[in-house]
Order: sequence, then C-alpha cells, then structure tokens
Amino acid sequence: MVRKLAVFVAIILIGAGLYFKFALKYPMDEPKITDILKIPTSSFKDCFYKTGDINPETYDCIYTVDEQYVPTSDLEIINIKTAEPAIIAEGEKKENLVITTKEGFDALYNSIYAEIEEGFRPQYPDINFETQNVIVLFAGNSPSSGYTIKPLAVFNNENEIDIVYINISPGPNCIQATVITKPYSMFAIEKIEKPVKFTEVPIITSCPQE
Repeated sequence: MVRKLAVFVAIILIGAGLYFKFALKYPMDEPKITDILKIPTSSFKDCFYKTGDINPETYDCIYTVDEQYVPTSDLEIINIKTAEPAIIAEGEKKENLVITTKEGFDALYNSIYAEIEEGFRPQYPDINFETQNVIVLFAGNSPSSGYTIKPLAVFNNENEIDIVYINISPGPNCIQATVITKPYSMFAIEKIEKPVKFTEVPIITSCPQE
C-alpha cells in the first residue's frame, strides 16, 4: 500500500514538473484588448453602441472583420420627398429640427421652398401629427455637390429617442460640381413622448485617383 502511494505521488510530481517546464518555455500570450472587448452582439443597434464603426460604402455596422450588421431601426423611417439642395431657401446653417405640429411644418415647408413656384414644389406629405413627428436634418452650406445627409436608424431607447444619421462628404479625389448646396433630409417617425437625441456619423466618400 505504501509503495503504491509513493508511486502515485511520484507520478504527480513528475507531471507537475513537466507542466511548469513547458509553461516557462512556452508562456501563454497575454489576452488582447480586442479579445476582451468581444462581447457577443446580435443586432445593428448593439453593434453601433459598442463600436460606432460604420462601413462607409454599405453603412453596415462593423463588429469584426467577418461580422457586420445591416442597418435596422426601432422605429419606421418614412422619407419625405424633397427638392434639390441647391435651390432651397433655407438650410444655410447646420441644425436638426423636430416638428410636432402641422402649423410648424407648414411654416417650414413654405420657408424652405419660398423660391420655388408652388406647382414645382415637392408634393406636400400626408402626415398625421397626432401620431407622427417630422424630423428635418440640415447639413448647412456646402461648397460643392457630393454632400448628403440622411437618417441611418432611429432607436427607441428607455429614456430617449436616438436619431442616428450619416453626414456624407466627398473625398479629396472626388470630382464635384462647384456650386453651393444645402444638403437636407426630411422624414416622419412615430410620435413618442421622449427627449430626442441626434447622433451624427461622418462619412467621407472614397473616389479612385485619376
């Protein structure tokens, strides 16, 4: 019995010695920060709030090289037809508006299209302000064509509505018309009594060098 116990202890000691010898010779790599941050995600919203990294070509959220998420929104985005950004009368400065009443929208609509004859204005949208709000994004004066602003997603969070939008600028190799434009976007969303937050995602268009 004593002999068997001695053999068993010897085997354990030999095994422990081999383990430490191997560990010293081949130490384990330190965990990478990127590995530590790889918290499982299952949606565009989760990905956006964890990384904020948007593919400039597809607008997908990039979580890892092999894991990207197509934009999805908690609230439906109902786009409103607009006129060309070079011919509107408003939008010189960058600002975002939440229009909650028909009277407010009428005033803005007439102000934006003041220099366009009524028969040539975009069709007046069918908006029910009892259940919907209109969101207007103004990018401000831009020195050329190629600038765009538009919604990416609207997140209905616990304490706020977060309107995520992309502000697109042409890259240095992009050839654009030299004309002052005032990029803007209008869309309707469900009316929810929460504060509205705007989150901008700047994107620069990549153009091949001539």
